[in-house]
Amino acid sequence: MFKGTLHIPVISFVLGGVISYLSNTSLTFILLIVLIWLYMFRRNFIFMIFIISSFLFGYVHLSPPSLQSVSEDSLIPSSPVRIISTLKKTPMSVHMVVEDLNTKEKMNVTFFKKSSEDHVPATWKHGATCQWEGEKERFQNARNPGEFNFKTYMNNRGVFFQLRLKNERSLECQGSSIFSHAYDFREKLMQQTQAHVDPAAFAWMAALIFGETEWLDEETLHWFREFNLSHLLAISGLHVGLMVSVIYLFIYRSGLGTKEQAMTVLLVIIPLFCFLAGAAPPVIRASIMVFGFILLKRLRLTISSIDLLSIIAFGLLFYSPTLFTHIGFQFSFIVTFSLLLSLPILKNQKNFWLQSALISAISQLSILPIQLHHFFQFNPASLIANLIMVPYFSFFYMPVLLFTFSLSLFVPSFTMVLSGYLNDLHEGVLKFWQSCSNYINIQWVVGELSTPYILGYFCLFCIMMRFWQLCHLNKAFFMGVYMVSILIAFSLKPYLSPYGTITMLDVGQGDAFVIELPFRKGVVMIDAAGPPAFIFNADLTAEKVIIPFLKSRGIGHLHAIILSHQDSDHSGSVPAIIRNIQTDQLVVGKFYPVIDQKIKVLRVGDGDRLSIGGQVFDVISPEMDYSDANDNSVVLYTEFGGLRWLFTGDISKQVEEHLMTAYPEMQVDVLKVAHHGSRTSTSEKWMQKIHPVYAWISAGKNNRYGHPHPEVIGRLEQKDVLIYQTEKDGAVQYKFSERGGTFSSYLPYNASR
Repeated sequence: MFKGTLHIPVISFVLGGVISYLSNTSLTFILLIVLIWLYMFRRNFIFMIFIISSFLFGYVHLSPPSLQSVSEDSLIPSSPVRIISTLKKTPMSVHMVVEDLNTKEKMNVTFFKKSSEDHVPATWKHGATCQWEGEKERFQNARNPGEFNFKTYMNNRGVFFQLRLKNERSLECQGSSIFSHAYDFREKLMQQTQAHVDPAAFAWMAALIFGETEWLDEETLHWFREFNLSHLLAISGLHVGLMVSVIYLFIYRSGLGTKEQAMTVLLVIIPLFCFLAGAAPPVIRASIMVFGFILLKRLRLTISSIDLLSIIAFGLLFYSPTLFTHIGFQFSFIVTFSLLLSLPILKNQKNFWLQSALISAISQLSILPIQLHHFFQFNPASLIANLIMVPYFSFFYMPVLLFTFSLSLFVPSFTMVLSGYLNDLHEGVLKFWQSCSNYINIQWVVGELSTPYILGYFCLFCIMMRFWQLCHLNKAFFMGVYMVSILIAFSLKPYLSPYGTITMLDVGQGDAFVIELPFRKGVVMIDAAGPPAFIFNADLTAEKVIIPFLKSRGIGHLHAIILSHQDSDHSGSVPAIIRNIQTDQLVVGKFYPVIDQKIKVLRVGDGDRLSIGGQVFDVISPEMDYSDANDNSVVLYTEFGGLRWLFTGDISKQVEEHLMTAYPEMQVDVLKVAHHGSRTSTSEKWMQKIHPVYAWISAGKNNRYGHPHPEVIGRLEQKDVLIYQTEKDGAVQYKFSERGGTFSSYLPYNASR
């Protein structure tokens, strides 16, 4: 009865898990999908019961991990822990997961080395039992919309706490597991390979053979992400299939063994390769699937590919439900499932390039809504990039890399020179295509696709593929048009909305405000803070906070960036933003230093008026050069949602005195408190003069300057001013229309207080 249909209950099982995660989604919409699904199999009562049971089991088994309330007493060292993961090492840190032997709680351990030369204790091994000293704490929520939420990421994997170690002696371990020897062997193999091949070539070997990408430079990784080529760097079915094909053909064609003997060798090699490649979910899926096919063929058993894939997915999720939210797991199985369903379509195409194009298109269309939900954008030219780069990696570079890696194990003296020449050739090819790609790098920034749109897209995708299989090409085409229409409708929502939004981003010790006008008539940034001075990566704040926020809101174009003054905590992220987001102009004060950026620059001062998208900003300072960057800040006065706003940069009491004299009738509803709440600003006289109702303060949590100063906070509270500050509230937003607006904080009230 179930022959050839085992994937149906597994899909119901997965659907149950999806719904368990979407408890806030419209139940009507969800139940409609379930009823349609059951209706398709209404004629078989037993099968229907099986589907319903699978659905309910998935709803329970794949539900989000939860943690019982924990008392503060449990946050101190009370019991030994066991290391249950591999050690993830970077030049400056070590990460691993441990499990409390008494409570069975999983905890993430982070140890920061003082220098890259420091060694990790040899006793830190998989399976070791450890006593620890340090700080055990709960994960912090993301503090901005669009920001990667590490807390959710870890919680979905059943890890609710993290341990911070003071030094390597804070974790005293002994013993190990049987797997630790294998992990040690893998690390020694990597070290041996690194010692005998060209350093640049090793970076690619580490990525494509060992599954470690940290040796590749960020510019290369960025290019692969921009053109949706990251799957080439994440070991998956492509790599496993290539490895199996090379070994099988070598054994059989060289006469070293028969087909049966070649398959027997592969049954031994595949698990070893899976381990060598880091055992990530895509590698596990591909390895188990290839292993299963070979084993079934050796046993002369038959099972459909799609049923085998479904059994593997069910087995992995049954054993480890936390894989359900792993994006690599999702991408790997959805793409493979879609391609298996598309085999009749692909087999009809005899032309290699057309078949490759179809594989690329189906693969990307199948995961597009999930990609937009997590990464907010899509590059249509990635179809062309995949069509070129996948064959290049599959039929040339990866086989060459595997051959060079094998030589490094047996003829190490020869591989240093050879790997250098091969890497020069590879880098030349990449640079050529990267230069060509500059002309087609058109990012469609859609935004963070919401759940109803994702579900609607997938429903239409399934219908389209079904029509395509049945050769109803006209109907399939129209389904494809409807799919694209869903994405277009979502991206057009801001342009049809009468509401605007002002966001004070939590960028630490700095300022960054994003103004989205109603009907998306204009998007303006006021200041763009960089990271603290002691952070090596100058683009960190832009990459982690500002750009993800902009793209999550579907913003790929800024009409202006207004910089109050040149201090890094107000302007440090501008270069990174300009590289990633189309920006029309920079607006700066008339005493701002010369700007070395290839972009239009507008200088303004007291009495000037800016009009952007119909929104008018009155510039009321600077009037003269105060010989101080803070006091030369651009001060803006404008109205949003019926409220009068004043953006003050970092002006001091001296400039406040001047503004009170120059604009004696000025009244303010919302005050951006100057200089992050420093006591050098926001005087008592200033408060009495402008009478603010709301105050926005952007300052870093536990910053070294003590901002906002208690004296300023006390002065605001004494005037009954409602205070919003990033230190406590995370990002703060004001959603407005012509008639009024609403304030909200990103962090929940109980978390922020």
